[in-house]
Amino acid sequence: MKPDEFVAAVRDTMRRRDMDAAAVILAAVSGGPDSLALAHALHRLEYPIEIAHFDHGMRDDSADDAAFVEKQAVRLGVRFHLGRPEPGPHGAGIVRGRGESPEEAMRRARLAFLEQTAERHAIRRIATGHTLDDQAETVLMRAITGAGRRGLAGIPPVRHPYIRPLIDLRRADTEAFCRALRLRPRHDPTNGDDRYLRNAIRADLLPLIASRFNRRVSETLARAADVLRDEDALLDSIVAEAVQAEAAAGTLRVRTEDLAALHPALQRRAIRRLAPLDAEATERVRVLSLQGDSGDQLFLPGRLNARLEYGWLVVGPATSSPARPDAAELVLPGVTDLPGWAARMRSVVAASRPDPLPDGFASCALDANAAGEPLTIRTPRRGDRFRPLGMSGFKTLADVLSDAKVPRDERAVTPVVAGPKGIVWVVGHRIDDRCKVTRSTRRVLVLEWESA
Repeated sequence: MKPDEFVAAVRDTMRRRDMDAAAVILAAVSGGPDSLALAHALHRLEYPIEIAHFDHGMRDDSADDAAFVEKQAVRLGVRFHLGRPEPGPHGAGIVRGRGESPEEAMRRARLAFLEQTAERHAIRRIATGHTLDDQAETVLMRAITGAGRRGLAGIPPVRHPYIRPLIDLRRADTEAFCRALRLRPRHDPTNGDDRYLRNAIRADLLPLIASRFNRRVSETLARAADVLRDEDALLDSIVAEAVQAEAAAGTLRVRTEDLAALHPALQRRAIRRLAPLDAEATERVRVLSLQGDSGDQLFLPGRLNARLEYGWLVVGPATSSPARPDAAELVLPGVTDLPGWAARMRSVVAASRPDPLPDGFASCALDANAAGEPLTIRTPRRGDRFRPLGMSGFKTLADVLSDAKVPRDERAVTPVVAGPKGIVWVVGHRIDDRCKVTRSTRRVLVLEWESA
């Protein structure tokens, strides 16, 4: 492929795959043949570009790579951006997260640098030098490691802010383009280390398949990735229309009845829209949503939690149980500060019945003599029972809160006002029927809950 044909192929890919590049493009250049060809091709197409290079500092000659790329930027007359790892707690070098490989840590740091650079300079597109060979290797690698449809869709040609203008070109094309322009790319020696799966696939597996089964295996895999990506997008649109995810308090949730109406394949896809779960975790959450009861929950990888709340599947960060506020004796009459609830209780004793009576949710009116003294505000206890207003019999507090659809983790800290004879008011719910104000009431106690 001649240089003009290479450049024309890049232009064709950008147009055909809708790589909006009306503004400046930040070209990520390592110094290797792919990224070097990318920068020169974009420049020949007269796209306004800037060049970014991230020096991982993992090899003795990494500074030479950075200097080489900077010279290329000077040669093209474009702005150059150099990034290096932020110093960690033990000096220079990339800080690895828990369970993160060195390669994953380097990739994370590199992408962060590219995205921060683009944001700082108001650049909407970041171009990387991924080729059709990279696509084929990715698809095969994910097939070997057990990826699903989304993983087998490979490297997306466009995923904001990234574009891959070389995704339809072979690695041999980029090398030939560099030779024709008399460029001398840098070569990373780790690319030949077959201890890494991608390198082994590149050096051993793909050549074996090409020589014995399908000489165009790379094109076949890349084409399959395109088909799967289109189908993946279609399935996503079906799920988005059928199941509306709602955000609340740092979590995402969907109605279990909406999930149950879907095909199992779409159920799994809907669940993965809530959190990045592997196949096993996704299936556990699916079974929970179909067979579990309200209050059931699962703890998932990544410190996530999935639980059922009255017809909703809720997925979000796992949290510990809320601290139980200390009990406090109410000041009658007066104001009692309740720091554990971030609230206060105001109480008034009157001789006459208020009109209208409080609704019993944020405030209530009690027969002071029936309620008795002292009154204490506390959290629920095992075995708590009372007679909810309007009922002739007793009911457990646990059943009252469950019937009111109070989330399980909130029930433990529901404020309860209790006297010598037991519960007189479940704040936010009901008073005890035995303490209601009647025509024979002589002293009325009004309690008002105020959030701080």
